[in-house]
Amino acid sequence: MVEGSAEKKGESLLGSTPMVVLSTILGRFPTLEEYKAAVDGINLTSFAPPSEDLARPAIPLKAI
Repeated sequence: MVEGSAEKKGESLLGSTPMVVLSTILGRFPTLEEYKAAVDGINLTSFAPPSEDLARPAIPLKAI
């Protein structure tokens, strides 16, 4: 899903988290209108990854 604007020529939305979440919930890619409604009010450009290490120790699995 790509939408262009006066400032940006073809901004790709395919890798965005809202796109992944919507696709999972709907079982299909959302329409541009569905995507816009879902992200209304969310500042997608202010995202910053966590500054702390979120890794957890692995839990060994038993083969049965």
